Amino acid sequence: MDLLILFKTLVNVFSVVLHSSLLLIISCTPSLKSGSFDELFFSQNLGDIIAVILRVLTKYIPVLVISNHSGVIEVDRSTFPLATFTNAAEWYSNYVIILSALVFSIDRAVMAMAIRSYSWFCNRVFKTCLVILTWLVPLAWVLPMLDKCCKSQYYGGRIELVEMQLHDTDSTYDAIDMVFETLFYVPVLCILNGFSIVMLYSQWNTLQRKRQESKLKKDIQLQLPTICDVHMLCLDRESAHIFPRTHSVDKDFYENRMLHRLELELSFSMISVIDQQIDFCAVLFYSLYWASYSRYISVEDTPFLEVYSYFFEFGTILTPYILLFFCSDLRKEFFHRLKPTGILDDDEFTE
Repeated sequence: MDLLILFKTLVNVFSVVLHSSLLLIISCTPSLKSGSFDELFFSQNLGDIIAVILRVLTKYIPVLVISNHSGVIEVDRSTFPLATFTNAAEWYSNYVIILSALVFSIDRAVMAMAIRSYSWFCNRVFKTCLVILTWLVPLAWVLPMLDKCCKSQYYGGRIELVEMQLHDTDSTYDAIDMVFETLFYVPVLCILNGFSIVMLYSQWNTLQRKRQESKLKKDIQLQLPTICDVHMLCLDRESAHIFPRTHSVDKDFYENRMLHRLELELSFSMISVIDQQIDFCAVLFYSLYWASYSRYISVEDTPFLEVYSYFFEFGTILTPYILLFFCSDLRKEFFHRLKPTGILDDDEFTE
């Protein structure tokens, strides 16, 4: 079991280092720190990082450092309520991630519906207020856990699993959580992600079709103006409309930026869909654990709790790898910074 905990610790620590490096690269790269990489994105990813750090500090490190688990349990009962703080920290990080995912999905849906006027009403001040709310609201749910009535204990003598001492209190918390996640969080997230994908793909397809049509028109060779045409242009400026306008370069630049933005938003929508599937599996197994723990089904509850913890852990450590896979600009910048400074790209060498 200690080898498994050691492996989990190493995987979580590597995920934190990689995730933090990606956020640092985005912050230090002006071309990346725009668009979808906004305050809501950083808030959601910071929640994942904090969840992983709290898991390592409160669950895995004590198992590796202290060989006598019964001593940890005795300290929790007599000296310091470590299990209570562990349970509160896990619930807090979980709800920060949930609220951040909801706010981020709503923001993406609004952007997909009104992408041209989106930056006007979803500005940085508004997003900062949303970030503050997503980190403050879960405190109202977690602070009662620090009271004696909601004190927690280690589950089955294992210091990596915790539960509340009072069965009724634990069942009440779990019931409210199940109602919120199964009837609101998962369906709303599914609807928002589906709506965003449909709207973004429709706009991307329309813009791509317009670009192809304009490209076909540009293939038609334009005749050069004659001397008479130039003379008429000098005498009558109103006749300038007979010549092609020169703003096509600016229009192409704008369309390229818009197309790149839509592709990036589609990538974020796919990332949200993957996170949504992991969250759905976690909610499913936690619902089975709650039903077994509340004696609604006559099945042992421990395996369901363990599988839920695996899915929740998997969802928080998988994010940096998904970002590298779907976001090509971030992936290029990341591997570019990994290379030694003395090695140049082919483009840089030719220059």
